[in-house]
Amino acid sequence: MCYVCRCAVTVGDEHPTCPPQCPCPWASPRLIKFPTDEHGVEVTVTWEEHQRVLAQRRETEREEALTRPLRWERRLALPDAEGKREEYWVNINLPAAPVWWAPKALGRLPLPIRL
Repeated sequence: MCYVCRCAVTVGDEHPTCPPQCPCPWASPRLIKFPTDEHGVEVTVTWEEHQRVLAQRRETEREEALTRPLRWERRLALPDAEGKREEYWVNINLPAAPVWWAPKALGRLPLPIRL
């Protein structure tokens, strides 16, 4: 998440990028140049158009993945504070959500000792 504008538009395989109006150094440029295609044509699009195309591409990939038969895979979660790892199942046809490590609550703290 951006420390300046408090948002990150894309997270995942692509690095987090902020909207062009954010003053941070990693904000996306207003115009995005694509590399030349097989015909030697170089395309320049606006940031909004690029985000719209990426969203459409992700949606079509997800719809395509939903039509395939389910393929479940067992995975182990990140270890907790005690080193225990829980198992969970994911459908490997769908893009996996990020796994976040969250510490478990330790309960009430002991009362302070007065000397």
